Amino acid sequence: MKHTGLPVFYRGLVAHGTAGGRLPGGKANSLIAMRHIVHNADFYLNGHGHTPMLIPEVAWSFDHKGNIREQQQWFISCGSSLKRGGYPVKKSYPPLARIWPTLTLHGDGYKHMTAQAG
Repeated sequence: MKHTGLPVFYRGLVAHGTAGGRLPGGKANSLIAMRHIVHNADFYLNGHGHTPMLIPEVAWSFDHKGNIREQQQWFISCGSSLKRGGYPVKKSYPPLARIWPTLTLHGDGYKHMTAQAG
């Protein structure tokens, strides 16, 4: 896209979150359900699931002229830095990958985000 010279604004919803289950699928569903709270954020971050996760999505919405607009969205579970012990051992949870996803918000004249794990 062409550089417009105008400021670029991003909207994000950040919450402690809820785990949504023992397996990654339940945690992913819980993370994506944040869109039910605020539907048009650019990114959603939570940490409660403890499993690092990056999920790219696209949402459609109407603009002020009635045209359909496509919006890139990132859903990110921030992971955990906890080592094995305590309640995870008692509840037989598997060990965690201690990596932390990174979201880069580019401010080069148009809205563009990139994400990577670890």
